[in-house]
Amino acid sequence: MPFLAVDDLPFSELAEGVCARRIIDRPSGSGALTIGELVIKAGSPPRRRHRHTVEEGIIVRQGHGRFRLGEEEQDVEAGWMILVPAGTVHGMRNVGGVDLLAYFAYPAVDVAREEVDET
Repeated sequence: MPFLAVDDLPFSELAEGVCARRIIDRPSGSGALTIGELVIKAGSPPRRRHRHTVEEGIIVRQGHGRFRLGEEEQDVEAGWMILVPAGTVHGMRNVGGVDLLAYFAYPAVDVAREEVDET
C-alpha cells in the first residue's frame, strides 16, 4: 500500500491523555521503517518512561513539552528534534496549554516498548 490517507488511520490510546497512530509500518507495507504521530493532550498526567531496542527519532510539531532522556531533561517545543539512542529510557510530557503533537520514527517495524518502573 504505497498510498494512504493519514487522516483515515485510527489513533490508539497509550495512556490517559496520550494517543498515537502508526502511519508507516508493516500493515502499510513497510519492511524496515515505522513512522507515527503522537498526541499528548494539554493537562494530561505524566506517563511512565520507556525504552526500545532500536533508536528513535522524534520531531515536535506543536506545543511545549519536557523530554527526559536518561537522566537529562530538556524543554522542547515545535521545531525541536530528539534522537533517542537504542535502549535509552525516555519520556515526554506536555507542559503547555495546547495539545503537543510530535512525529516519531524507528528504523524497524514491530518495535516493542518496555515500560520502566522508576523509584
